[in-house]
Amino acid sequence: MTNIVKVNILCLNTLLLFKMNLKLEDIKSNIKHISKIMHILSNEERLLLLCQLSNKEMSVKEIEDFLDIKQPTLSQQLTILRNAKLVQTRRSGKQIYYFMNDKKILNLMKSIHNEFCIGDKT
Repeated sequence: MTNIVKVNILCLNTLLLFKMNLKLEDIKSNIKHISKIMHILSNEERLLLLCQLSNKEMSVKEIEDFLDIKQPTLSQQLTILRNAKLVQTRRSGKQIYYFMNDKKILNLMKSIHNEFCIGDKT
């Protein structure tokens, strides 16, 4: 890539940021946030959990049975997801139900679920 092309891309990116009223600090903050999210998603069990929760609310027992994750491990992973504010809980009697509460991450997980969990295996 030539220097002229690099400069043009940089100018275009700067112009887009200006038009979108995004400040560099905001973009860096967003990138830092998504970087933390991607780190959380890098764990296979958490990724599997969020893929399932992207479709429906599930009780702890349903999650444990469906995903074949033992309760201590499940509890640890759910705590990490709760602390990251990726899931919330609601109680119904003795049951605790988990659901996703971040719409951006929910959309991301639905895409991942559709492409890799139920989609074509190619």
